[in-house]
Amino acid sequence: MKYLFILINLCLGCQTCAFENNNFSTVWANFTQDPQLSHATYSITILDNSTGNIVFSFNKDVGLAPASTLKTVTGAAAFHYLGKDYRYKTLLQYSGVINSFGDLDGFVYIVGTGDPSLGSWRWNETTSESILQRWLSLIDNKGIKTCRGIILDLSVWSGQTQTLPNGYTWGDIGNYFGAGSSALNWRENQFRIILSPGLAIGDPVTIVDIDHLPPSVTIINELTTGPPGIGDLTSLYLAPDGTYGYLRGSLGIDSGKKFSIGCAVPNPALSIAYEFRQAVKWPNTIPITVIYQKEVNATNRTTLDIHQSPSMSDIIYWFEQASINMYGEILVKTIAAMNNSSFNSVLPVYCETEHGIEQIAVATSDGSGLSPENRITTWAIARVLYDVRQRASWFSLYERALPTINGIRMKSGYINNALSYAGYVNHKVFSIITNNFNGETTRPLGTDENLSIILYNCQCLSTHIADLDILLTTYTPQILILTGVGSKIKQLPKISGYYWISQEGDNAFGGVAILFHKTLKTKLITQKTDFLLVELDILPKPIQLGAVYIPPGKPIPQDIFDTYVDKSFYIFGDYNAKHADWLCTNNNASGVQLRNWLDNTGCEMIYPNQPTSKRSTAEKIEKRNSFISQGNNIWKYVHSTFHPYAPSFKGLTTNNGIIKDHQIIADTLANYYEKHFETPIIDPNNISHIDAMKEYDVFTKQPNIPLEKITLIEVEKNWKRAQKKKSTDTEGLSAFLLHQIPLEYLQIITVAFNKIAETGEVLRSSKHAKTICLSKDGMYPEVNKLRPISLLSNFGKCFERIIHGRILKWCRENDIFIDEQSGFTAERRLQTRILSLVEDLRLATAANNRPSLVIFVDFMSAFDRMWHPALLKTLLKLEFPPPLLRWIFSWLNGRTMSIHVGNAVSRVIKLFVGTPQGSVLAATLFRLHVHFLSSYFMNLVCHLFADDLAIIISGALENTFTKNIAELERQAEIAMRILAKYADDNLLPVNINKTKALLVHDVVAPPYPKIKYKELPIEFVKRFKYLGVDITTKLGWGIYI
Repeated sequence: MKYLFILINLCLGCQTCAFENNNFSTVWANFTQDPQLSHATYSITILDNSTGNIVFSFNKDVGLAPASTLKTVTGAAAFHYLGKDYRYKTLLQYSGVINSFGDLDGFVYIVGTGDPSLGSWRWNETTSESILQRWLSLIDNKGIKTCRGIILDLSVWSGQTQTLPNGYTWGDIGNYFGAGSSALNWRENQFRIILSPGLAIGDPVTIVDIDHLPPSVTIINELTTGPPGIGDLTSLYLAPDGTYGYLRGSLGIDSGKKFSIGCAVPNPALSIAYEFRQAVKWPNTIPITVIYQKEVNATNRTTLDIHQSPSMSDIIYWFEQASINMYGEILVKTIAAMNNSSFNSVLPVYCETEHGIEQIAVATSDGSGLSPENRITTWAIARVLYDVRQRASWFSLYERALPTINGIRMKSGYINNALSYAGYVNHKVFSIITNNFNGETTRPLGTDENLSIILYNCQCLSTHIADLDILLTTYTPQILILTGVGSKIKQLPKISGYYWISQEGDNAFGGVAILFHKTLKTKLITQKTDFLLVELDILPKPIQLGAVYIPPGKPIPQDIFDTYVDKSFYIFGDYNAKHADWLCTNNNASGVQLRNWLDNTGCEMIYPNQPTSKRSTAEKIEKRNSFISQGNNIWKYVHSTFHPYAPSFKGLTTNNGIIKDHQIIADTLANYYEKHFETPIIDPNNISHIDAMKEYDVFTKQPNIPLEKITLIEVEKNWKRAQKKKSTDTEGLSAFLLHQIPLEYLQIITVAFNKIAETGEVLRSSKHAKTICLSKDGMYPEVNKLRPISLLSNFGKCFERIIHGRILKWCRENDIFIDEQSGFTAERRLQTRILSLVEDLRLATAANNRPSLVIFVDFMSAFDRMWHPALLKTLLKLEFPPPLLRWIFSWLNGRTMSIHVGNAVSRVIKLFVGTPQGSVLAATLFRLHVHFLSSYFMNLVCHLFADDLAIIISGALENTFTKNIAELERQAEIAMRILAKYADDNLLPVNINKTKALLVHDVVAPPYPKIKYKELPIEFVKRFKYLGVDITTKLGWGIYI
């Protein structure tokens, strides 16, 4: 179908004037006259990218089978309904009680919500190995040695047991591209069979190995060896939930000794359960049960782990790039469940409601396009593509997901006798479908996935390690080829998820190395100086891939190259060869030699579209050096501006007089704060203390959980947000200095942050605080009249702001913030809380006989005294995301500080409670810590702003003023008992000296209720400054006028 590509490349690539001449007409006429289309139906729609007007169309309203171009519509619908940040969750839970022997009198549950990436090799955090290892650790830490059974909870889709759409054909459903979809998926519901053809045509094909054979499945092999050139004509016939699979068809005799085919797992949920049971080393007598309906007592389970999938944008990327049919069916099922609609109505309804396309133009029976029953018009596909480009905020992610074919962003599709393309090219949107033509469109030979390969001539890796990290982090290639490695070739860095094959060179700049993703299987073929060739085991058959470095002035190793001329090979490298045919200004001897060899052998050269020689950019380098030499670099900012912080007080007042020596002051403060931040005393009779400590002790034994990948956008956003202060942090760096670093270097910081995120660890330097103290009482305050301020690592604070942003996002998505609470959050500002409190009081006291009592509660050093086990207990109750929760735990645990007074520094002291006040996380964690506080006062009005609590008790309209005062006293007594219980349970003491009461009324000389907290009277005031605003007994504004 060469004319189909000509249509896309020539006609769509032309401007409007192309349609005024015969270019398009000629190609279209040739296309329609192709003998392969003599009995075919075909349709084409081309829209203008800016207006949406039809540029050209033919049969645009005829519904045809779209094959995989239907995925463009499914991907758009998923972005629209689910959002780019949507994540699936898979839960590991248990029910019942664990006795002292580790016997669980209950069940272990694996709860699925349809995550298509669970166990996938495409992301490090989703691999089956990493998930099973984490679950094993959690089970071990919990002390579970055995249980009554493993239950697979597939109830998310309310009783739906069907794993395949109705339209899949019998010839497809046993093969990898016909894999079914479940609430619990595993390794993309695939397993692999390794085959070896016989010695002669007609001989049986041998099964060499089966990778991850599904449980209880038997493979019956009926394959025969076919003639050379036919490739893979094998099919596995294995029904959903089936136990016998039949391998039928033939395999070409030239297919190689280890030819791999992908097959569909008939019951992926069972595969998870069997592998999990094997990982925890439980006997096969432990039963496995599948449930499709929600259990009545499901709330009685304890959650051990919540695994989150990659983001929806990442899932859609691989859905489109690798054309994974199972992903499409999962996406449509998820949308159907969300909208409470039928599976087959999702895409038609989306096209009608969002794009104005009649539902009759979109008749689908799946979300992938594999079913030949699907019917959709090219107009519908093109319209969706146009609309999302014009209107969708997520379009850049959507476009990124589409494969690049012949330089064009488009999705291709092919099933038996159907071929299609849809995408974007040169200011146009297009969709082309042909059905029932006589061409080669058999099922795909192997996965339809492109290899991502990067070639990097690093010119001494030892000085370009950061560049290597940036390339891997930014592009996540499957293969990275390095030339000019240099001395680092002997000690290549370890890269998680990859492995090296390398060969030394014969000079200081020589050596080649290839980094392969661990999912790729390779075999070393040739190793010679500055040359490396490996066999890459991919479908439909292995290829040979090499790396070469040719030093300047040396000839190409033609004798080595000649060995592989008759094979499929790709040799990447730095040839140091110049020729005018490759956009070079002149030729050199190596270039002429290589050009002649290519002409003689018929091999082809892939060369960059711009010069890559260092010498070609010498002029730019000279200009840059000249710019720097004129003082345009960060070092011009490094001068005597940065002095040690000068204390805001001159000395300390103590029982022995005033201390002025800086070292003695620092040591005295260290003694005070060491006691201030010591481990609190636990009440062994307090149930809340016991429960909190139990959960805390269990949590300390759990492993770290990798964080979601940090993006450059997150780093840049939070880096710019930091205030450019000149005070130095714990590492002697100031934010002002760091902000002189060019933004390009944030890529390196992003790479470093992701290395930390992959381990779930905390930046070590950020756990120590350089503490300075500000006086709250003149030049010679007492130690308890100082406010400690933590100067934290600037790099650590940037990382913390990223975590903080994710916490706030989770809070918003889960409606965590309550109406009674404000502070340090968008749309929940200080003004909101003041106005809310005044309005509540104004409405309550509108009648003369109805006073209101306000108790302004002050928690003693609230941020400093936050007890970590109580915080952890609250976060667990809120179902805080496990990766973030584990990181917060590590961030709080093992913190230290030292006091700085002038040039004097105290000893390092350990902190066992509280959060550093210099961190953006402190206030947000405290807000979450007291999240349930207002619910304790169920019949009262509460206002919370960070650690400021105001309790309002109002009189009844039907009572006299005197009776209302008595009722206020009674309710206040109950409220103070509740407050005392909460404070004791959470080890959050109330400062009775700063806790005040205000009676709001319209009476000349009212009686006052008597209020006590733990038998201590609370002082009444006539005016109270609440969040900077004076509130009086009459709610008047006279003090401001």
